[in-house]
Amino acid sequence: NLGCGGAWTQGALLADSEWAVLLNNDVLVCDHAMDRMLDAAERHGLDVVSPALVEGALDYDFHAHAQAFCTAMAGSLRKGWFHGVCFAVRRRVFESIGFPDTDRQLGGREDVEFLVRCTRNQVPVGTVGDALLHHFGSITQKAIKLETGEKDLGDRAHFYRKIGLGWLGRKRFKTERRRMARDWVAAEKGAHGWSMHMHREGGAWAHAEYL
Repeated sequence: NLGCGGAWTQGALLADSEWAVLLNNDVLVCDHAMDRMLDAAERHGLDVVSPALVEGALDYDFHAHAQAFCTAMAGSLRKGWFHGVCFAVRRRVFESIGFPDTDRQLGGREDVEFLVRCTRNQVPVGTVGDALLHHFGSITQKAIKLETGEKDLGDRAHFYRKIGLGWLGRKRFKTERRRMARDWVAAEKGAHGWSMHMHREGGAWAHAEYL
């Protein structure tokens, strides 16, 4: 067990296609999700792409909701963000900036480290509304924490040092991510009635205003 980044890299090294899809084990995906996601990536000129995401309780008809959601959100794009629940990467990205970091101390922040690396190297990334998945929410991490008694599987300070941010840079990084999320939610709700990152709790929908 090499951890999340190690598993992603093992899979990516075995892939011999143009795209490698890295996908969590605690998800449901809409019909033809990968085809829809990759088709959207081609249209938008993306080299890393994620589908829209619902997290929380599965107390609704996912497939009916996904059909309505994808129809309403078709063609929509969050440029500059992808998430680690599911993301597809073109082979040329690995050849250019390397594979996901296998550092176990990242402990759940491997996707953010890879996103930061992509952004700094001008790799075009985004999340698209043409495909949707439901994420039950860190099932593996919760089980490990319960078994080990650890509150954090990684080292937050180590992560920020790794991406070159001190105390002030860390504060700015978090503030900018929250601002981006709020702006995206407002624009997506206004245009489509939904947002790319939703939460299901207490039988109701909420828009996730964080990244």
